[in-house]
Amino acid sequence: MNFLARLLMPVLSLFGCQHMAGFELRLRYAYQESLGVEERSKNAAEQGAITPETADHVLELNAELRAMLESAEKAHAEGNAPVADARLNLSNKLLEDLKRFVTEKLPEDE
Repeated sequence: MNFLARLLMPVLSLFGCQHMAGFELRLRYAYQESLGVEERSKNAAEQGAITPETADHVLELNAELRAMLESAEKAHAEGNAPVADARLNLSNKLLEDLKRFVTEKLPEDE
């Protein structure tokens, strides 16, 4: 969970909206980070740090990640919090792996 979400959780819990806001913050953060993975993988391919085929594979995995995020969002909208959380957690695991892979491949000055 990102720093902002951790900071806001105690405040939101006072108003009884911790889960809703926490989920939505985590979901928004995951979508934003997914965009970053997409950009970093394109940059890594342009710089020759990864092959175009590898970049395409990362982009395909990123598209699957977004589908999982949409699925989590749908479950949340339907009121199925346990399923929504599980899907979001799985998405975040894949996201962290993708971020780590792409970041490791980029030169230090990126």
